[in-house]
Amino acid sequence: MRRARPLEPQGQLTLDGSALTAQSLTDKIPNQPHTLFVGSMPAASSAKAGHYYAGRNNTFWKLLQYSGIVPVPLSCESDDRLMDLGFGFTDISSRVAAGVHLLARSDLSKGRARIEARVRRHRPRLVVFVGKSSAKAYLLGRKALVNYGPQSWQISGTPVFLVPSTSGRSLKHCPYRERLEWFRALRRTINSYWEFAPV
Repeated sequence: MRRARPLEPQGQLTLDGSALTAQSLTDKIPNQPHTLFVGSMPAASSAKAGHYYAGRNNTFWKLLQYSGIVPVPLSCESDDRLMDLGFGFTDISSRVAAGVHLLARSDLSKGRARIEARVRRHRPRLVVFVGKSSAKAYLLGRKALVNYGPQSWQISGTPVFLVPSTSGRSLKHCPYRERLEWFRALRRTINSYWEFAPV
């Protein structure tokens, strides 16, 4: 009887080819991106996969496609390809946490500094915070009320846009249809200086 072949390990691998259980997620930012997406912190699923917004119920890639920002089928593995199109991905904190409320004040202070450093270094044309918690974490509570859409404040002279969280857990606070409308508004902003070319 033929033995079944073992399944290949998924996600990031160590040098010997075994599965790696990662506790952080590396930035994926090209030189001079036109759009830099900023989340709060990676979920365990994203850290393990080595790709942004990898949760099974996360709607980020679906929204990116159906809003027309990148109108082709997408999955979390698309983050690598989208770097070639000028999209960048990072988080306030690179370490895994179950929620932004579990990040220490020092994490937030360091996170604010790391986002500002990345904007100065890579000079994106637009910074997009994904979820109010990420924007509030960057602001360190200095501005308690943030609304979706273009912001009145900038980061090192770079305009800022806020879209709803795309996590499955936040669907009860912001339904998919409302998320899609805000991603369509983001598309109109992005399209003012970038034209999609097939990946």
